[in-house]
Amino acid sequence: MDNLHSIEFNDDNIDYESLNKFLIDDTVRKKNVIINDLLNNGEDYLNEVIKRRDYENQEKLKYIPYIIKNNKQYSQDMLLLYGLVDVIQIYQEIRDKEYEKSTIRKIFSFLFKN
Repeated sequence: MDNLHSIEFNDDNIDYESLNKFLIDDTVRKKNVIINDLLNNGEDYLNEVIKRRDYENQEKLKYIPYIIKNNKQYSQDMLLLYGLVDVIQIYQEIRDKEYEKSTIRKIFSFLFKN
């Protein structure tokens, strides 16, 4: 218990003021580190974002023709604005519906041909 420190009511705010100054200075230092990082590496970060966007657009182009062929409510421009995950989800929903339709068709054709 000897290491226990406390701030007394009559400390004239000396410890509070030093803590406040430290916190303000620390916040400014951390902001400067982030700003310097963005200034030094901003171009690299931007290139990474562009590279990822281009990759995702290439991936989306694999699914878009099937979506447009089987569902007229979407256009290529609209689908390119969506995220890759959204385009894949739309593709899977349409594919599943088409699979269900083809299964039902097979069942009916089997039943009525025999």
